[in-house]
Amino acid sequence: MADKDDEQKKDDEQKPDAKSDDELGEAGKRALDKERKARRDAEASLRKAQDELAGLKRDSDSSKSDMEKVREEIAGLQKRAEAAELKALRAEVAQEKKLGPALSRRLTGTTREEMEADADDLLEAIGKPKDDKAEGGKDGAKPEEKDDDKGPFGGKPKEILRSGASNKDDQEPDPDKLAEKILSSKSF
Repeated sequence: MADKDDEQKKDDEQKPDAKSDDELGEAGKRALDKERKARRDAEASLRKAQDELAGLKRDSDSSKSDMEKVREEIAGLQKRAEAAELKALRAEVAQEKKLGPALSRRLTGTTREEMEADADDLLEAIGKPKDDKAEGGKDGAKPEEKDDDKGPFGGKPKEILRSGASNKDDQEPDPDKLAEKILSSKSF
């Protein structure tokens, strides 16, 4: 209603004066009124179309944001799937290379070949053997110990295990015999 009042004021402002309308005659007045009415109708239609267009833009923007949400969710799911695949591949390579869980977490790479190369480097760095033969072979035989591993006193000491309940059988070692034994060893 306010729009019609505003339109009427515009029409009144645009009328030069009533005398000029009288000069047009009756047919001119009708034609002028008809044109003014057509202009008002066209402006009302334009406003209505502009309002509809604004509503459609809002709907379009909201559906775009919905599409963006879906795209972000898909991207997040793809990242999770890739991470799960890498984790599974890392576990497979670690199992093949006989790495424990602590070492398997340290494997890097995005392909099987990269992870296998990294596992080989890791095994080399920590000194673990890469194949079954170095661990005793498939038949279970242990590799022979080298003489260099025995140290200056002839290898690992032999433990004398005793019961902790009594001290009856404990003998004090004779310091002279112990010193003689050490001095007579080959590597000293």
